[in-house]
Amino acid sequence: MGIHLYALDDHDRLVFEGGNPAADVLLGVDHRAYVGKTIEEAFPPLVATEVPARYRAAAEQGERWSTEQIEYEDDQVKGAFEVHAFQTAPRRMAALFLDISERKRMEARLRQSEKMEAIGQLAGGIAHDFNNQLTGIMGYAELLASSATDPALRDYAAKVLRLASRSAQLTNQLLTFARKGSYRFVAVDLHAILSEVVELLQTTMGDRVHIACDLQAAPSTTRGDPTVLQSAFLNLGINACDAMPDGGNLFLETSVVDLKGEQADGLLLRQTSGRFVLVRMSDTGIGMDAQTRKHIFEPFFTTKAPGRGTGMGLAAVYGAVRLHQGAIGVDSAVGEGTSFRLYLPCVDTSVKPEPRRPAASAAKRALRILLVDDDLTVRDVSRQMIESLGHEVLCCESGTQAVAEYAERWREIDLAIVDLVMPGMDGRETFDALRNINPAIVALLATGYGIHGEAHDVVRDGMCGLLEKPFSMEELASKLASAMRVVPRRRDP
Repeated sequence: MGIHLYALDDHDRLVFEGGNPAADVLLGVDHRAYVGKTIEEAFPPLVATEVPARYRAAAEQGERWSTEQIEYEDDQVKGAFEVHAFQTAPRRMAALFLDISERKRMEARLRQSEKMEAIGQLAGGIAHDFNNQLTGIMGYAELLASSATDPALRDYAAKVLRLASRSAQLTNQLLTFARKGSYRFVAVDLHAILSEVVELLQTTMGDRVHIACDLQAAPSTTRGDPTVLQSAFLNLGINACDAMPDGGNLFLETSVVDLKGEQADGLLLRQTSGRFVLVRMSDTGIGMDAQTRKHIFEPFFTTKAPGRGTGMGLAAVYGAVRLHQGAIGVDSAVGEGTSFRLYLPCVDTSVKPEPRRPAASAAKRALRILLVDDDLTVRDVSRQMIESLGHEVLCCESGTQAVAEYAERWREIDLAIVDLVMPGMDGRETFDALRNINPAIVALLATGYGIHGEAHDVVRDGMCGLLEKPFSMEELASKLASAMRVVPRRRDP
């Protein structure tokens, strides 16, 4: 705890009388150089603040005063003190101050984390609802394309399908930001992914942007979803190239670093200390000011002209890093370019990538399917898609209705498709109730969130697979074919 002592002289000037060694350490000055000077002479930066008046009131009138003095640099807490002023004797006072810089930095990081978590919850909800709508749009477009005899109508349907697919990619970025997408974690060589990203960027940018690499990380392996990681690096690369409209240089570097608790300043999302692969991507572009840097990871925030960007690229990068329990930092100044630092947990190179699973073949026999979804559009288009694949469908708009129907007809139903998010009885509760009726039930979980959290738990606890919205006819057929492998052959009376 630092202590400074002041006294009022015969001219009512507040004069510095001394301090303790702790104060010298905290402020980085030798208090002896200021003894005998007025507070304004000793500490000129305080002149424009309320501190001199508060100290004088404490010495003259015995008024106690407590405050926090916080200094910012580039929107980050540079230093912070908790100050307490009180009278020690007539016309004398003391100022006690504690360094609370680290506490304030932690509070700032917590507020940022809570804000991003809240935005993530909102983004995930938007993506879920939008995926329900896209399920209808894509499904009806496929049905129209398959049934229309007019070539123009088929062409229109194909265009609708392509546009809906692009929209689905946007919702996938939202889900990545919210960590609610579908992911498959395997051993990933980051150097291999970065090489692919560089090749894609060079093909797109040509000679306008020169790309240089210095990939030194050894090992360069993390555990994660290769598609999500590649997309994150590609988003960073595209942003960097957009920041250099007249051309420039893009540098990619990797190394292995050990992060400790005291290195948290300037980093977002770091979970624990440990060993990380650092991927640094730097450009010579226009750079960003502090206000822009404050918002760059928020969904739909963009500095690009209308129609030039969705504002989801860096939000998806943030989500990808959070998903992989890493950290991210950014250094930038207007006119001086930007450097992003991604820290991803380093794993031993003995971890081998998991083999790809062969695609399921098409269904060979008709099924009787119980479809449970509270969204009318999803129910209708799913029913028509399933029937077009040669199956029978019984539709229910709630878990309660599904349980009642299944209790009467479970012996003639081969498969249930149950939506995860429903009012009243949700997907988990519905599945548990159906399984109480028939412990051997075969069911798929349908969700617009992807395989995360609760969806992962429900599938793990007995469902045979996940049907992600929006889904195509081909994806639906593949899921039904996979489920059919465990559906016992029905013996109709």
